[in-house]
Amino acid sequence: MDIQAQLELHKQWLETDGKDGKRFDEPHLSRAILNGANLSGAYLVKANLNETKLIGANLSKAHLSGAYFKEANLSDARLMGVNLVGANLSGTKLVRAILAESNLEGADLFEANLEGANLSEANLVGTNLGGANLCSANLIDTNFLGAKLNNANLTGADLTGAYLTKANLTGADLTGANLNDTNLVEANLRGAKLVNTSLKGAILCNTTMPDGSIDNSGCR
Repeated sequence: MDIQAQLELHKQWLETDGKDGKRFDEPHLSRAILNGANLSGAYLVKANLNETKLIGANLSKAHLSGAYFKEANLSDARLMGVNLVGANLSGTKLVRAILAESNLEGADLFEANLEGANLSEANLVGTNLGGANLCSANLIDTNFLGAKLNNANLTGADLTGAYLTKANLTGADLTGANLNDTNLVEANLRGAKLVNTSLKGAILCNTTMPDGSIDNSGCR
């Protein structure tokens, strides 16, 4: 049975509470090689894609909430507008992946590789990006409310207009990053590297700076 047929059966299974179709889970996609596959609009809620190769695949507008992508390779994949709420992407390779306008609220991206990825206008509220590689990533207008970015590599990243209220940026490397017009209210930057970092227009209020001091210059 080809992959499109399996996906349709999984969708039926979910819509009928298991009375029809067939669940699409571990036996089918874990460690599968799906490089370049067109899975746009696919319904893979809670599916197991651990260690799956999806290099250059099209997953735009797919339903992937609660899915497992641990150590999968999604480099150069298109995931624009994707629902990844609560998904597990720890250790996943997402180099140059397009995740613009996607919903990753509460997702686990611990130590994921997002170098050069596009996450502009994405929802990353409460997302775990601890130790993640976001070097040169496009994070314009991204929502990081309460996100964990501790020890993340954000060198050269563009965070213009990003919402970083209550974000944990302890130990993060922001060398050469653009944080112009960001909202850093109650953000924690203790131990972070801000070498050649631009903070023009950034809002600092009850913000913990790298040296542990509190900056209230932007409080109203």
